[in-house]
Amino acid sequence: FATSTFINEPLDMLKGNSDVFHHLFQAPESKVHAIALGISGDVAPELNWRLRNGELPDGLNPQIWWLMIGTNDFGRTGCNSKMIAAGVISVLELIRAQRPAATVVVNAILPRGEATDIQNDLGWLEISKANEYLKCYVDSSSATPAQGEKLIKFVNDSEFFLSQRRDETGGETKFAVNQTLLSDSLHPSLLGYQLW
Repeated sequence: FATSTFINEPLDMLKGNSDVFHHLFQAPESKVHAIALGISGDVAPELNWRLRNGELPDGLNPQIWWLMIGTNDFGRTGCNSKMIAAGVISVLELIRAQRPAATVVVNAILPRGEATDIQNDLGWLEISKANEYLKCYVDSSSATPAQGEKLIKFVNDSEFFLSQRRDETGGETKFAVNQTLLSDSLHPSLLGYQLW
């Protein structure tokens, strides 16, 4: 089985869904064993500081690091897309420097907010741009082991958390945060985690 660390996906963010996490990643029969190391409300500079100052212990060596950070850089501090991407990349590079044999999966920043037409929402446009920068960075990375498999990956599940509908005139399709999957317009619901 593989071992993983979800960095910045705190158990308190699971909003009562820790049973799902336990079943998928901590039960004896799980195919992947993982721990969640995040802190609710965290931003990339704070995570970077903590990792540089002792929160990346020598004994923690999972095969896969799943990095999910950036939404609070936008929501809490108002960073723009370039600043968000730079913060995520700095954390990614720190993990790569200290764990060069591990695979790092960068999760796209998920949609957030209550806009009924997310394509025209300025916040979503900034998050989408940050995701494009992150994908470009990961795609251009040369981090590969001797076997040739890339050690940095990018996963964009954003559209999974959106619902679509036709506007009132029956014309243009509009997208919004799927309230069933992101019940508070930010964190996945129980169903959101199960399907994700």
